[in-house]
Parts: sequence; C-alpha cells; structure tokens
Amino acid sequence: MNSTLEGSKTKSEANILLRNTPSYALGSLIRRMIIFILGIGVAWAVADTLSFFGYGDMVKVMQAHFTISRENLQEGRVWTIFTSIVSHRDTMSLLANCLGLLGISFLLAETIPLHWTSRNAVSVFLGLGIGALAASAAVLYLAPVPRDGPKGRTKTYQGASGFICSVFGRFH
Repeated sequence: MNSTLEGSKTKSEANILLRNTPSYALGSLIRRMIIFILGIGVAWAVADTLSFFGYGDMVKVMQAHFTISRENLQEGRVWTIFTSIVSHRDTMSLLANCLGLLGISFLLAETIPLHWTSRNAVSVFLGLGIGALAASAAVLYLAPVPRDGPKGRTKTYQGASGFICSVFGRFH
C-alpha cells in the first residue's frame, strides 16, 4: 500500500517538474493560440456566409479589426498589427498554419536548450512573432500601395505564415 502512495507521489512530482519546463510553457501557449486562431477562422466563415446572404457588415468589421493594412493603421487601428496574425480568411491557410503551429510545439520540445527557463523560451517565441509583425508593417509602408477589388480598396494582409517560418528557422 505504501509503495502505491509513493508511486503516485512520484508521478505528481514529475507532473509538477514537467509543468515548469520551457517546452511545456510554450506548448501550452501554442495550444491556446491554435484555439484562438480557429475561433477567428470561424468568425470569418460566419461573416462570409452572412455576406453571401446580403448581410455584409460583419465582413467590414472583420476587415477593420483583423487585417493589417495601411488604411487601418492610418485610421489608428494599431491593434490590427497583432490581430492580423491570428486572422485567416482562407480555410487552407488556416489549417496549414494551425498544423504548422502544432508541428512547432513538437519541434520545440526537442530543441529548446536545457538551461533556458520558461520565461526565456516564451520571450524568444514572442520576439520572433514581433519580428514577423515588424516585417509586415514595413512592407505596408515601403511597398507601393496595392489595390484590389472593383472599388480599389487598399490591400489587406493577414495570417501567421511569416511568424511560423521565423520560429521554424530559429529552432530547426
């Protein structure tokens, strides 16, 4: 009986140690990101469906708050720099980026240096994301203003591909 208690105590201590590792902290963060990205993807699907039936206001709201564009930034919607990386209107891009993030979570479990703390790992992960965001913002201001659509609206950007590529590049 005592050996069973000791065995469960050891498993519980192992779980506590596991939760304090950088790979566990990043894995938890990545799983939360995937859930959030999928939720925003569902919101885009609902917006597109409503637009198809003549209720296009939600698409305008999504474009104003979940895509990065020169127009959005000039109108003071700075948060779109961050919200655009979790926004995927195209289903294939959404699935590819979620699978990429899932792959990163397995890759990071093997490649994070043992001396790193959870804070180091999360900081590097978020730093790479900020770098990808800065590149997106630079493209908006350095490139000519692309136009699309019949009304000549400013081109918008969204997705996490740049972020995922930067993380793969750093840890692979």
